Amino acid sequence: MKIVEYKHVSIITIIMLSLIIGSCSNDVNNKPSNTRKKVTPVSQHLDITSPKPNYKTTPGKKLQISWNWKDISESDSVICFIGKSRIGNVQNGENITIPETEPVGSVPVILRSFKGTEKSSDRVQIELLSNIIPQKSKVKIVRKLKHDIGAYTQGLEIDGNYFYESTGQWRESSMRKVEIETGKVHKIISLRDDVFGEGMTIFKDKIYQLTWQSNVGYVYDLKTFKQVYEFQYPTEGWGLTNDGEHLIMSDGSHFIYFIDPQYFTEVKKISVYNNKGFVSRLNELEYINGKLVSNIYGEDYIVIIDPATGKITHEIDMSLLKKEADLTPKADVLNGIAWDAVNKKLYATGKYWPTMFEIRIDGIN
Repeated sequence: MKIVEYKHVSIITIIMLSLIIGSCSNDVNNKPSNTRKKVTPVSQHLDITSPKPNYKTTPGKKLQISWNWKDISESDSVICFIGKSRIGNVQNGENITIPETEPVGSVPVILRSFKGTEKSSDRVQIELLSNIIPQKSKVKIVRKLKHDIGAYTQGLEIDGNYFYESTGQWRESSMRKVEIETGKVHKIISLRDDVFGEGMTIFKDKIYQLTWQSNVGYVYDLKTFKQVYEFQYPTEGWGLTNDGEHLIMSDGSHFIYFIDPQYFTEVKKISVYNNKGFVSRLNELEYINGKLVSNIYGEDYIVIIDPATGKITHEIDMSLLKKEADLTPKADVLNGIAWDAVNKKLYATGKYWPTMFEIRIDGIN
């Protein structure tokens, strides 16, 4: 009896184990794999011969689209895309018009060919320069105000009767609340000695401040002037402003980034160009009446940028300010633009400058 029971149990056990192993095997086989499956590439029907890689042109101009067939002699259709714009069906050798609304910068020209159920594509990168020659003008001085000669100005904005100013340099960086009329520092938060402060902006009830190479920014409560949290970003930090929806940031390149203020993720970015090519070293930023205004690091002029396309529309000579600023040997470059939206007043200064200027600029105020 015991032997029969033992054999009975053994047989059942073996059957159950076989079922479990089989089930596990099926689970493993049916489980979605984290490994990307290899896809057999579709044969490339064509090679683009025109435009050539890195071809320079502007929105609104004609562009010849040409190609050589590879494994077929023709297709049912070839669809052309430029950047985010769908041009439509094109013929070999056809001249198409680049949309005026296409943003400047490096953009792909993509051809997608269709032959029965097969399709393939080829692409080439071209460079779109601005089709606008920037209007040039000169700054006008309304009046002079005092500015702390010890402030290496990086960011500048206005709220009420105060400037909010971010300053840089190792062991000197700070966030300040400064009286407009007197230049007196009302409140100051000193950053760590190993942090180099950069641009700042006021968004709703918070102050956002960048740092240069630390990949970290600080957020302060506007009313209490106390730090509430930090955020991170992958690039260098240079200039910062906002359009009421996004933080808008520069990193010293020719790119400007639009950032989600809640999650600090990139929403989009634009390239900044004039009619000759890209413009880099974009520094302190200000958003004024739907336009971006930017210092160019090391230069005595500022530019006005269309935030939708990245095209520079105006270039303003600011060299008069340096001549009238009573600079000391320690003084550095022009930097710092602040817009008083309530009173329609514009201000500018520089790093270690003793003077803050109220100014007028054609195209702004």
